[in-house]
Formats: sequence, C-alpha cells, structure tokens
Amino acid sequence: MKHESKEKINENIEKLILKVCNYNDISRRELMSKSRLREIAESRQIIMYILRRVYRLSFQKIADIFGKTHATVLYSVGKIKDIMSYDKDFKLMVKDFAA
Repeated sequence: MKHESKEKINENIEKLILKVCNYNDISRRELMSKSRLREIAESRQIIMYILRRVYRLSFQKIADIFGKTHATVLYSVGKIKDIMSYDKDFKLMVKDFAA
C-alpha cells in the first residue's frame, strides 16, 4: 500500500467506509458521529483496524479521519484483534471488508 498515490488511498478508504456502512445498514454520518451504539462503534473500530493493518496509516492519521484521539484508535485496533482471535466468523467478515 505504501506505493499507492494519496488519491488512490483516499478513494480506497472511502470505498471501505461505504462497504462497512452498507453491510451494517448505517449511514456515513452515523459512522463518523460520536455514537457509542454497538453496531456503529464496532463498524468504526473495524475500519480503524483495517486502516492500521492493511493501509499502514499511523494511529494519529486514523484518529484525524474520525475526530478521535490516537489512544482511541490504539484501543479499537486491539479490541478488533482480540475479537478476531476467538471469533472466526468475525475474522472472516473483517478480512472480507479488507479485500
């Protein structure tokens, strides 16, 4: 992912956001909100995880995208990694989003 242009990366990030929102039947506005509803927060955390693991964005860059702190992103990435360690269906879902 390092060799892709910033425009291509931004386009891919937007596609990822739309893919996750459509799957979970939430709006982009809800995803970017401060909502702590499980389906919204978990969707946000999945995107943060993929942006870190696949796109190799810094914690601060991801935090800036969502209007959060880098500590929130660090927590979110760890939480998704933890869930993936014991929930194989969840892991497959996350991998499908990342594809």
